Order: sequence, then structure tokens, then C-alpha cells
Amino acid sequence: MRLATYNKLIVVRDPLERLASAWLDKFVHNPHRFSYIRRLQRKTLKKNWTKTTTKRSGSWNRRGSEGITSVVQSPVPFRDFIRSVIDNIYPNAHWEPFFSLCAPCQVKYDFIAHTDTLAADFRLFFHKIGAVVKDSILPRQYPTRGKAGLGNIFREVPTEDIRRIGEIYKPDFDMFGYSFDADHALIEHGRMKALNVSVQQSGDIQV
Repeated sequence: MRLATYNKLIVVRDPLERLASAWLDKFVHNPHRFSYIRRLQRKTLKKNWTKTTTKRSGSWNRRGSEGITSVVQSPVPFRDFIRSVIDNIYPNAHWEPFFSLCAPCQVKYDFIAHTDTLAADFRLFFHKIGAVVKDSILPRQYPTRGKAGLGNIFREVPTEDIRRIGEIYKPDFDMFGYSFDADHALIEHGRMKALNVSVQQSGDIQV
């Protein structure tokens, strides 16, 4: 096969980070988000989504400053988006599992790059294939902030749904070096942290 003569690179991302990013990009921030919203509404027959407001830290805010709490509003609540993924109602390349899109079992990739270490991975890839490139053409390396927001953005998703997502994306977790258990622990930590804050605020009000 001619493909065997090429050096093959695949760029992947933590599955739960990818789902959160897809929702923010396609249903919240995207100027064309209403086309995505209408398609999902048609497929789910839910014409009247309950408008939700989700507080999240600046780590998930592309337009805000780091560390500043912002408010996200979307006609499609994140928990309903996750449910549509579980039920495979609206398949889309932006959130479908990589294993179903990139045929990693059929194509023997030579190198796997992670989005959170992309610059370093690209530099190593070019070194391995003997290519000389200038650093100026490599992507800039920014510290990953996705993990910090998982507990916040997933906290309204039922635990059972999170586990089902873990099963659906298990091949991606296993093949590409990610840990569902670690992500789930972050989500539960964020859930407990939010609960403690809520209880504390309730106590302050009662006093």
C-alpha cells in the first residue's frame, strides 16, 4: 500500500475535554451555533430546551480573563448534549470517538500527539523523521487548562451518564494514553467542592 510509505501522525485529545470543548464551541460560542442547535432539536424532537446558566471558571472561557468566573448560556444544556451523545442522536466529527473516525486499528500510525503537549510532540515527531523545521512554524505551547474545568462543566451530568460516556470512549482512553478514572475523580472532586460551597453559603444565609 502507498500509505505504508508515509510517516503517519494522529493528533488526539482527552475524550471528556473534547466533549466539553465541542459543546462550548458548537452550542455556545460559535457564530453559527444555531444551525447546530436546530439540528439537535430536530433530531431529539425537543423544540423547547430549558435555558440553562452554567457558571464556570475562566479556564473554560475563551473570551474572558484567566481566573475570572464567567457565565455561559446555551439553549442546549450540557447534560442534554451528553445524553444525545450517549444515544447517538446526532453523530458529528467534532465529538465522535477518534477510533470510529481515524481507523487506528486499520491504519498503523507512527506517532500519536496530544493537544496538551502538541508543540513538544511535533518537535519530537519531526526529529524522528529527520525533518529540520524552524520553531516559528511549530504551534505555540500553552499550558493545558481543560482538566481544571472538568469538575465544573460536568457536575450537572448524572454519574451514570458519565460512566456510560466512559464506556463509549473507552477505546480512545485506552489507545491514546488517557485515564477515565482520573477524569472521573476530577469531576467528582469538582462536584463535592461545589456542594460544599453551596452548603456553606446556605449556612451563611441562615445565620
